[in-house]
Amino acid sequence: MTKHTPGPWSFLKASTWDSDLGGFFGPNGEEVCGFGDDTQYYPTEGVAPSPADMALMLAAPDLLEALKALRMQCRFPDLKVMADKAIAKAEGNA
Repeated sequence: MTKHTPGPWSFLKASTWDSDLGGFFGPNGEEVCGFGDDTQYYPTEGVAPSPADMALMLAAPDLLEALKALRMQCRFPDLKVMADKAIAKAEGNA
């Protein structure tokens, strides 16, 4: 698995990008995820993200950094384990 794209992410609609339905991009213009027809962008199958999913995807880099900061301050072993697992999963190390 490749390393995640650091944030912030932005969503560009089809009118500003050559995908049928737009896509997410990292701070240096690198593509995070594109949404087009099923022959171009399987497995998204031409379905644009819902507003709630889009909000979560755009927040993902910030959420990861916040979890890392909170984990450093955490005094509860069980929560540290949970945070470590979530961080590893988000970074493709799980």
